[in-house]
Amino acid sequence: MKTSAMSKSSKMVLFIIGLAAFLYGASAFAGVRCGNELIQVGDPEYKVMQACGTPVDYHRVGGGAQGAAGDEAYAYFKLGNETVEIHFIDGHVYTIGGDENRN
Repeated sequence: MKTSAMSKSSKMVLFIIGLAAFLYGASAFAGVRCGNELIQVGDPEYKVMQACGTPVDYHRVGGGAQGAAGDEAYAYFKLGNETVEIHFIDGHVYTIGGDENRN
């Protein structure tokens, strides 16, 4: 009888870690479609404004001019029946969320 180099519990732990990494990676690449443009994390703020139009709500926090280091902004776009929050840091998309993120 051959013994396996890894026990079943070790294989299960590695499977769960791999699955979690895959799911996290998939969500990190998620985006939102505005017209023909796919908006993703890392896109510049001007591209989002051109593609999605004027946000229904927008507020800038932090210091500095738009796009400068330390600049931070939140914009809310009405896309279909959903309000999508896009969080910008230093003039680029940092996170993309939905209605559940709106205060």
